[in-house]
Amino acid sequence: MGVFGGAGLAWSMANPQFGAEGAPILLLRVTPMHCALMLGVGVLTILASLGRAALVFSRIASFGWLTLMVACIWQATGHQPGPLGFDSRDSLLYGALALYNLALVLWFTIGVERTAKTEDRRPGRPVGEAAQRRPDAVTTR
Repeated sequence: MGVFGGAGLAWSMANPQFGAEGAPILLLRVTPMHCALMLGVGVLTILASLGRAALVFSRIASFGWLTLMVACIWQATGHQPGPLGFDSRDSLLYGALALYNLALVLWFTIGVERTAKTEDRRPGRPVGEAAQRRPDAVTTR
C-alpha cells in the first residue's frame, strides 16, 4: 500500500493535467492527497508491525477504512469527488482494506488466546488457584 501510495503520489504530481478527478492508476483515479494517505498508512503499518501494536493498529485501521468506505459511497452518489477523489472504485478498495484489517484483528486475537493457553500448560507452571496468585507474594503458615 505504501509503494502504491508513493508511486501514485509521484505520478499524480508529475501529471497535473488530470485535475481534481485524479490520475488514472491501476483502475483507480488517485489524487495527491489520496496517495499521501496511502503512503502514510503504509508507513504506519510497517511501524506497527515492528512492535506489539499490530492488534491495536489493525483495529483502528479497520474502523478507519470502514469510515472512508462510507464517506466514499456518500460522496460518489453525489458526484462530488472531494480532495481524496472519491470514486465508486475507491469504495471497493476501502471495503476490501476494512475486511482485510478485520480479518487481521480476528487472527491476532485468536493467536493471542492460543499463546496464552499454551503458556498456561507449560511444565512446572502451577495450575488452578496457585496460578492466579501473585508469584512474588510470600505465604506463611
